[in-house]
Amino acid sequence: MTSNESLAGFAEIAPGLVVNNQISLGDTRIIILLLLLFVGCLNVLSMAALTVSLGGFSAILLYLGLRDLRLLLLILIALVPVQSSILGFGPVFGFELTFNRIVLPIAVALFVTKRSNYQRSSDRREPLLYILSGMFVLSVLTDLLGDGAFLAGAQRTFSESVEVVLFAYICYRVFGRFGLGAPVSAFAIGGITLCVSTVIERTTGLNLLFRFPVADDMNLTLQNAALTLDRADVLRVRGSFLNPVYLSGFLPLLMFAGAYLLLVQRRRYLGGALLLLVPLTAYLSISRTAVYSLAIFGMPIASSQLKRMGVKRSFKIAFAVVLLTAVFYAIFQEDFQRAFALAFNPNEESVGGSSTGQRLELITTGIPFVLALNPFGAGVDQAKTISLLLGPDIANFFVGYSIARGVIWVGAFCSVLAYMMWRLLRARDPVSRMLFWLTLSISVTYLSYAEYWISFPMLLVFVLIHAKPGAVSHQTAVLPARTVLVEG
Repeated sequence: MTSNESLAGFAEIAPGLVVNNQISLGDTRIIILLLLLFVGCLNVLSMAALTVSLGGFSAILLYLGLRDLRLLLLILIALVPVQSSILGFGPVFGFELTFNRIVLPIAVALFVTKRSNYQRSSDRREPLLYILSGMFVLSVLTDLLGDGAFLAGAQRTFSESVEVVLFAYICYRVFGRFGLGAPVSAFAIGGITLCVSTVIERTTGLNLLFRFPVADDMNLTLQNAALTLDRADVLRVRGSFLNPVYLSGFLPLLMFAGAYLLLVQRRRYLGGALLLLVPLTAYLSISRTAVYSLAIFGMPIASSQLKRMGVKRSFKIAFAVVLLTAVFYAIFQEDFQRAFALAFNPNEESVGGSSTGQRLELITTGIPFVLALNPFGAGVDQAKTISLLLGPDIANFFVGYSIARGVIWVGAFCSVLAYMMWRLLRARDPVSRMLFWLTLSISVTYLSYAEYWISFPMLLVFVLIHAKPGAVSHQTAVLPARTVLVEG
């Protein structure tokens, strides 16, 4: 079955839906314009100007959301790679009011008022939504039964519920009938902005996505984060992220977006540009996490695609990759050398940072340590102090969250990841396989940093939109050399 026949057949079943699988030229222009405006807001000179500019930006998003909720969500998805998680306006009644905690409740409220327009695409409910609801209940239990202060844990639970679960749910309801095309395209636009900003950051020292002024109580946090910027006597790029390793853990999502657009949607310029920029950003980040996680996702995809294309086309693509690598190497020679040293000498510490052996040691010493704690956690407010007993930096999600939330919560979260990978592997279609490798890759990055919500929200969005309740396979086009993958 050709891609045109597949689309035509789908159009007969659901007329008018196929066109919504992509963002229109007008939507693309709006997204790019608002991304540039957002970057401008980040480069103001005072907290007062930042508050006013982001308040006006939020008002624009509210106006657009009242007219078109789908467009609002596309903009929010495009903003995910470029907005910092600490971008905020200070505490309000003891609750840290960040930009994300303003705009996402707006999207949730608009969805509640318009939810009748976004019916589920299947009579069967999505099992993953029930599992996520169970995770929310378990989070509340950790706040009640853990050792920490209830208010501190409840703030974290509220934030994670809105910014992770509810965000993924409304995207699932709005885009579920149309497929991944539109949200992935919007995400790719934001991803290219992020990658270009890291190149500018390396070449000029100017970080366009992390120049905003901050409240006084954030200065200490930023100073502590700055300690992780230096590696091998070089300042690492971090884009919009507080910590460079968060950028590294985020890159597999961008590589998935590029691969999906190039191989599935056949959007050569958007997908190809992102696939070129993501490895370059990984080299500039000077991070093992970036190199290994991209390899876990990219190598199986590249291997299967090369087998389908044949020797002649594979040789041409390999030649183009070598040529582009040579060009990048000539421009960023020292960064490439550091990246190769990190990748091929995992226990070598001359390039800075923890070795792979130290990461494994943190697991072997951390597991007995967390098992001796309250199984519902020491509390998010006390976790940092208690983690110092293991070391100055718990760069590991599994150990870090076992201290804060407890081993029961972390075990349940690992079960969620396992369920997602089992279901994606069982589906057997090429897009599900791509999402399987993405999920595995992100799971591995959790060995290097301690915050799951950096990458998990968009992973959930992609999996939920692609998922079909109760389905174990999808109708897809076979992938010969010049055909297009099409979701059923």
